[in-house]
Amino acid sequence: MQERVSSGLIARAMDEVIEKAGLRIPNKLHRLVAEQTGLHPTTVLRYHRQELESADLRVLECVQDIGTRLANGEKIFDEYGDPSVAGLEEELEEGIIVSTHELNRWVEKLRSRLGMRSTSFLYQWLEDELGIPASTIMRYHTGELHAAPSAIMHALRALERMLCAGEPVAFRRGPGDPVRHVPRSCLKTLLDEIEDLGLVTGAGRTSDIVSLRLGLPSGGLASMIGDESWPFVRLDVYERVRDLRDQAMYDPRRHYEVGDRIWFPDLGTGTVVLKLPKQRMLVTFDSGMQRQLREDIWVDPRAGDFFSLHAIGA
Repeated sequence: MQERVSSGLIARAMDEVIEKAGLRIPNKLHRLVAEQTGLHPTTVLRYHRQELESADLRVLECVQDIGTRLANGEKIFDEYGDPSVAGLEEELEEGIIVSTHELNRWVEKLRSRLGMRSTSFLYQWLEDELGIPASTIMRYHTGELHAAPSAIMHALRALERMLCAGEPVAFRRGPGDPVRHVPRSCLKTLLDEIEDLGLVTGAGRTSDIVSLRLGLPSGGLASMIGDESWPFVRLDVYERVRDLRDQAMYDPRRHYEVGDRIWFPDLGTGTVVLKLPKQRMLVTFDSGMQRQLREDIWVDPRAGDFFSLHAIGA
């Protein structure tokens, strides 16, 4: 077995890289680490969240190497390292302005990318991010006001990067609407991942099986994805599908039943086929390999290398 280290060390190293690079979108780091270590990006994300107790030493070494390259001046994330939207208050106060013609071009570009007929969602997103009233954003966009704060342009560029990266950016219709929506492409990507990992089984489309698991009408998720007239899905629906995905990621602290599908680092996806004494269960992986895994393990937060000690049943 490869030497393992605490995921806390990996999380701190990742935070340092993100701060040093000025990353607005952390999953760019997750994808880079996944590419260089052969892991799935979701696994790297779970190390960063410390949802898994430990990881192979090579993950930490990979993150540290990226940090060293950044310290040496290499612009690894140059195209993603612009200032975050939240840090632009100073520009708003200074009154730095840009042409409303350029603003108009970017608003129309993002409206087209999102497949929206209206720009009200974009106006409200900018208000939520920058504190500039949506009505004022509209006046900049229509040219009624002849120059706009450059912070708006930075925000729109940051939004484009998040959308390109598949981030589940939340939008609202207006200031009085508590319901948040994400681009439907985010839901499609999530369902594609569930299908690629084989996390659900049964007859029919993956979207239909997931719909039934969530108590939605059969075809409910498929109709959301296929609705060309509406480019969004409710954030709470997206989060329920994401939770279903996350629950399939093996964690020895959880309880499992025979038939449950589990994704395990380095072994892939498998099915619980037998419950055994002493908090053990037998899992048959899609590769044909069988392993005993642990479940219902209480975690002492002071434990150092919990995952490697307790995940695999002896």
